[in-house]
Amino acid sequence: MQPKPGLEETLALMKDLRRRCEWDAAQTHESLRPYLIEEAYEVDDAIRAGNDHMLREELGDLLLQVLFHSVVAEERGAFDFTDVAEGFLAKMKSRHPHLYEGGERQSWEGMKARKRESIVDGLPVDLPALHHAFRLQDRAAGVGFDWPDAQGPAAKVEEELAEVRAEVARGAVLSGTGV
Repeated sequence: MQPKPGLEETLALMKDLRRRCEWDAAQTHESLRPYLIEEAYEVDDAIRAGNDHMLREELGDLLLQVLFHSVVAEERGAFDFTDVAEGFLAKMKSRHPHLYEGGERQSWEGMKARKRESIVDGLPVDLPALHHAFRLQDRAAGVGFDWPDAQGPAAKVEEELAEVRAEVARGAVLSGTGV
């Protein structure tokens, strides 16, 4: 039985394609963006369909995108696949401090939230609108902005309005950047 191919062989093939195939050689991060997004959606379709054969194929196509972008970046001198892998290892270990750093179990979202200045930080700009709204609501709920009915948000708006009125009564001047 032949050994199964590993990442080294797949990476070597990608580099060979960049050297020998005119189409592959002409690609840039920008020209590959639509394919990357499309492949991610195809992985999602395979998962939704519960089709393992299709999922394996689509994960291979998504891996192609990771390898492709890594090789393009390596050619520019920005980073290579090893850097991507090292970043992955560091990120996964930092998200599991209870397993790798002798720390306590923590919520991954909680750890990420502490690094953000705003609840919108880190959300992809081009995320589809409905998904973007869902992620925003999920994050807002994480900081207490989630109510079971319309009275909750209405009360919150009244509370905020009362604070603004109090500031105005105190003599504060309203500006475009805040009170």
